[in-house]
Amino acid sequence: MLWGECEDLSQELLLVGSVPLDTPKDVFEAFGVPLGKYLFAMPDGEVGPRRHWISRVHYQVLAAHPELKKLPLYNINEVFGGWTKAQATHFADGGVFDQIYKPGAK
Repeated sequence: MLWGECEDLSQELLLVGSVPLDTPKDVFEAFGVPLGKYLFAMPDGEVGPRRHWISRVHYQVLAAHPELKKLPLYNINEVFGGWTKAQATHFADGGVFDQIYKPGAK
């Protein structure tokens, strides 16, 4: 990330998820100075050895369930014609999302 890109932030920033660094001090040094005035909150970290826990967990779960199949990855440029076209088709006002989303439906 280029910290210079953050200069135009005008709203509070919330970091979500883990920050895979070695110590809480490393996290605050990496994000505190450049983002501190924008941060609403910071994640608790999963620092040090805990930073790898999620990748181990999903491999253990998948290894125990061979009936689960790996889904293929798709290239957005090849399948949807790029991010701009996908945004316009699927998420712009009146797009596919608006056509299928039913507020309050369960």
